[in-house]
Amino acid sequence: MLGQLFGQSRRISQEEAVTDYQQESQANSEIWRWRIPNTELNLTLKDESDRSIIFLPQRSSFGRNIAVLLGYFMFALAILTAIESLIKTGNLGNAIAGFTFLAGLGCVFAFTGSQVIRIELTTKDLTIVRKFAFFFEFKNCYLRHAVLDFSGRYQAILMVEYGAEPDFYIWIKRKRNKSQKFITSCNKLQGSWLVYGLQLWREYNPNLAN
Repeated sequence: MLGQLFGQSRRISQEEAVTDYQQESQANSEIWRWRIPNTELNLTLKDESDRSIIFLPQRSSFGRNIAVLLGYFMFALAILTAIESLIKTGNLGNAIAGFTFLAGLGCVFAFTGSQVIRIELTTKDLTIVRKFAFFFEFKNCYLRHAVLDFSGRYQAILMVEYGAEPDFYIWIKRKRNKSQKFITSCNKLQGSWLVYGLQLWREYNPNLAN
């Protein structure tokens, strides 16, 4: 296992990151949009009239699937516990408290390792869309002028699930707020390309667009 861990760490360290965002893509119709990624990046671009959407690769893992199933179990347990409490005691307050606690734990499990499935850009804001509990989507929206910086890095090798590929984290830093981390299934080339693209979008000035 240690040998495999060392080999994986060495391979990851040798992976190349994007050094020139424009070299790995072609120009789009408007500056604020995602540039058209080269084929080898394996990223899918969809342009609409008012937004530019990039779709990220997805990867499943045993640990994440178990966490989501535990989330569903905790939520079901919360409902059953609340009903039982109401039947036995008739105390609505206790039933609500018990439901809130167990359902909250269920949400924590269901959100574990939720991955970014797409990133949407407009001239004014960006939306990070994550998959939640197998079937649902959760969106985080950021105004362009409120974002200070974007950065990215690989998951620490010791935190990688055995036999799995590491995640690539994208960090968004906002004014007066701590950085927020988003998990992707991207490799270093894809992840660094996305970060460069987001940085270029942040610097977009609509007054100079024409």
